[in-house]
Amino acid sequence: MVGKSANREREIQGMQMIETFHGAQVHAVTVGDNVTMVEWEFDVTYKGAPRMKMCQVAVQRWADGQIINERFYYSTN
Repeated sequence: MVGKSANREREIQGMQMIETFHGAQVHAVTVGDNVTMVEWEFDVTYKGAPRMKMCQVAVQRWADGQIINERFYYSTN
């Protein structure tokens, strides 16, 4: 995914798949030299699927005050 517009469209499509958002929590944040990592837990029900808790770790690389690269890692409970 390259660019803000493409990322925004991906986010919109992902949100449209959610039937019910039950909550989210941040469990950990790490800040290093031009990189941050955030561990999230989401509690959601996707359309046509059972309720689930999902863990996401977002690794963000920064330059000039902007995220220039972001990668997500997931697991489900």
